Amino acid sequence: MGALPLLLPAAIVLIGLVILAVYFNLYVLSDPEKKAERKKRRDRQAILKKAQRRLAQNPRDPEALVVLAEAYFEDQEWEKALKLYQVLAEGVTDRTKVDEYEVQVRRGVCAFRLGRHEEAYQAFAVAYSLKPEAFEVRFHMGALEYLRGAYEHAVKLLSAAAAQQPEHPETRRYLSLALHRSGKYKEALPSIRAILNEMPDDKELLFAYADCLANLGQKEQALSIFTHLRVDEQWGPQACFRAGLINLGLHRYERAIKDLEIGVRHRGMDNQLRLEMEYRLAQAYIHQKEIRKAVEHLRAVQRTNPHYKDVEALLKKYGELQQNQNLQTYLLASPPDFLTLCRKLVVAFFPGAYVRILNMSIERSEYADLLCEVETSQWQDTVLFRFVRTTGTTGELAVRDFHARLKETRADRGICVSAGSFSDEAKRFVEARLIDLVGKEDLMGYLRKVDSLNPV
Repeated sequence: MGALPLLLPAAIVLIGLVILAVYFNLYVLSDPEKKAERKKRRDRQAILKKAQRRLAQNPRDPEALVVLAEAYFEDQEWEKALKLYQVLAEGVTDRTKVDEYEVQVRRGVCAFRLGRHEEAYQAFAVAYSLKPEAFEVRFHMGALEYLRGAYEHAVKLLSAAAAQQPEHPETRRYLSLALHRSGKYKEALPSIRAILNEMPDDKELLFAYADCLANLGQKEQALSIFTHLRVDEQWGPQACFRAGLINLGLHRYERAIKDLEIGVRHRGMDNQLRLEMEYRLAQAYIHQKEIRKAVEHLRAVQRTNPHYKDVEALLKKYGELQQNQNLQTYLLASPPDFLTLCRKLVVAFFPGAYVRILNMSIERSEYADLLCEVETSQWQDTVLFRFVRTTGTTGELAVRDFHARLKETRADRGICVSAGSFSDEAKRFVEARLIDLVGKEDLMGYLRKVDSLNPV
């Protein structure tokens, strides 16, 4: 009786093994489908071994090459299959045992899957000459034309392929992308929307969808997608740039700066895109009156391409502004700060005189008019000042407008001040009139004096 408890577990294990053996014999070994599968596997291995023996004797045996190439192709071993199809396409003299079309199509598919698009294109070009209406050829040629940048040709081929197999996902995908790239945004939009339902994680489709929305005027919807894509390694730089452009266009400069700052931190982007992002960042910072940061980004552009757009001129202008706070206030400050500076400048023009402001006005932040009464020990006049906020050339029309304002206010004389220069025509216009033109060089002298003066 004492040994029975010890034998019981061993008996249970033995019974279990017997049951498993019976099940394996009845249901596994006797399963017709599994038997057929095992037989097929043994037959395939035998065929492959036979093909390998034949190739050992003749490395260019077409029948053996076809057998091995098909096996690798079915197993999606693209590199191995491609090497064999290359031999079949170019190195076999007996062409009677080679299906030229099949070889070129499969060679093209292997190269396409491996990202060797030029070789894939060559293979499918041969296949296209043999069967131009075949779906495989139309689809792959269309996809390759898209990747080569021939978008109109891609649309033509992919449209034909889609007519043959309307539900083929990859055809619909490449057709949607080709429509987008060829500028057919209205056609592309519903097509991309439909395929995105099947491929929601496809970032290229998502970017194309947002770009279509932006080009069709639906900027807010586009912006939400571009913002979502900003951190994507591949599409992030372009998404940041597009989001930044939209926000710049909507005068949302802080948001544009955020978009573009994220963008320039991406690595490995196209150099031209990086230059344009740095340039746009500088523009955004200029709008925000952050001159130091604007100059930093302009210099980043200059280091890569000294002649990019108007970077040289902008650096000359804003580099000087960065060094001269009063000039920066004159050109860029808010209207109240600009007017305060103008009131100080009026005093600087007439040191020691009694100056009283009679009237002040500002026109769209372009210029300010100050009508003043100036009294010295020797004379007393009413003087109209116009402070023009530009570093460019002020022409005759602007000076004529100032002259009209001078007559309207009945001032005794006028002083027109600019941070730029005056045209020859403007100078000739004031020769016989009581108007003085003060250009940048003289203005800089007055700006150096104002820090010690109080505004009137």
